[in-house]
Amino acid sequence: FQLSYFTYANGVRDYQAYDAAVDRFNNTQAPLRKLYVTCNQNREKLTDTQSRQIFQLIDALTEGINEETDRMARAALLLQRAVAYAEAQNYADAIADLDDYLSIDTLSAIGRWERAVCQAMLNSYDASRGQNVSMKSAQVEGDIAEAIKVAPKNAYLFYNRGNLYAAAKNYSRAIDDYSRAIEIDPNFAEAYLNRGLARCYSGKTTDGLHDFSKAGELGLYNAYAISKQLSRKK
Repeated sequence: FQLSYFTYANGVRDYQAYDAAVDRFNNTQAPLRKLYVTCNQNREKLTDTQSRQIFQLIDALTEGINEETDRMARAALLLQRAVAYAEAQNYADAIADLDDYLSIDTLSAIGRWERAVCQAMLNSYDASRGQNVSMKSAQVEGDIAEAIKVAPKNAYLFYNRGNLYAAAKNYSRAIDDYSRAIEIDPNFAEAYLNRGLARCYSGKTTDGLHDFSKAGELGLYNAYAISKQLSRKK
């Protein structure tokens, strides 16, 4: 889960991803375009129209950043441009803007959250090219840990960290973080789905199947197909 200029639309009805800090940013900073929380998993590519909108937004934000003399106002513009760069999959420039933003607003949970996501995405690309990303992976985990200190009720931070642990096959810690995300947001369908996978991979198949059932009830219908597939292997 990450910041976005597009609304959450993963097929789960009656659920809108929400974070109070993002809402507060929208209400106090009057961004050029409203920020949302969305899931990058299975997101469709931007349409041509959306791509044009994002590049126009980057141009407008760049002009504003170059002209803005107020430190905090400039920081808000940097965060917005970072999200726009991330939408365009320009993660290196997004991280550079987030570095500048966090040098000004050092306690911003959403800044560390977004930087962790961008770095994780960049790490995935670098790893696919054979690069060693262990140090940068530690930076991602560090950003999420710092964000959790500031925003301990943000379910998406625990979910994202759970994904990091699951990718490293540390299923016990992944399950703990998915469980924490579910405690905070009992309707968090993706957390049930991923906890189900982590439980199955760690040999707790029965518990995992219960999680798939819950994810399906909440609207992630592909959970049922996963459950049937794994049930055959039980």
